[in-house]
Amino acid sequence: IYYTQNNYQEAVQLYESLIKSSDEELSEEGLYRSALCYLELQKKDAALDKLRVLSSRPFKKDRQSRVHATYFLAAEAMHSNEMAFAKQLFTKIADSTFADADLRKTALINILKIEYSAQNFKEALVACEKFIMQFPDDEMIQDVRQQRLLTVYNLKEYALFIDLMKDWHKTYPESYILEMDLKLAESFLELQRYEEALEVFKRVLEQPQLPVESRYSCLFQEFLCLNYLERLEELLQKTRQILEEFPNSPQKGLLLYESGIAAQKLHKHAEATPLLRAAMQYFVGEKENYIESGKGLLNSLQAIEKWAEAAFVSREIAA
Repeated sequence: IYYTQNNYQEAVQLYESLIKSSDEELSEEGLYRSALCYLELQKKDAALDKLRVLSSRPFKKDRQSRVHATYFLAAEAMHSNEMAFAKQLFTKIADSTFADADLRKTALINILKIEYSAQNFKEALVACEKFIMQFPDDEMIQDVRQQRLLTVYNLKEYALFIDLMKDWHKTYPESYILEMDLKLAESFLELQRYEEALEVFKRVLEQPQLPVESRYSCLFQEFLCLNYLERLEELLQKTRQILEEFPNSPQKGLLLYESGIAAQKLHKHAEATPLLRAAMQYFVGEKENYIESGKGLLNSLQAIEKWAEAAFVSREIAA
């Protein structure tokens, strides 16, 4: 009665006397209830002492106060940035058959947060898999699956990430996450699966919410894929698109040079010449790149029989 009336001072005295009972169940009820009273009375140290006693005892089905005490201590440790201790207590709950489902779920989520924040991605993945296996129909399952995707990507398990993304699209066909699609494209790139990477980059570039800096990165990655695949006509088109949209591209020299070489391979020397000339000008001060661009320009000038300009370029790169 005192507790429900918020008279915690009177209530705690009764609960303290209950602790002395020879009946274990009553004694533990006194421990737990007195701890709650001390928390209400702003006497945290006294409350924690009671909870530690309960938490130190093995879990039992009919002693849920031990589980709840352990959860409170785990949450307190996490709040105090004592992550190793918090993880230990949350793991005790998550692995227990005596803890109820809600507490086990929350414990797993907190373990996942602790491990992911510490960049312990293997351990974070274990927490994800446990949650997905034990609670497949839970309302948080989609969030946990998304966290699993991030964790697998951070582990650089690119093939697994791709497989999980296929499963994601089947399971949640209406859910499009731009960040995940970008990571999917990057995963294809890491595995040198350039055709598939191009398909994803194309889809990403159609998204209106794509930030400008990400748009540039995607366009440039498309350029690289086309170069690897030697799809030379498309490479030239992509170069024009990038330089029209981003005339001050930080990779402008590379774009000009590679597209110039692509035009050469297509025997389009008249198109290659201005590209390689611009690349040469861009690389003034970068000797190696300047010479390589000059050599490319020289080849095209000779191919279209512009001998005077070819002689001038030859002198420039020899200087």
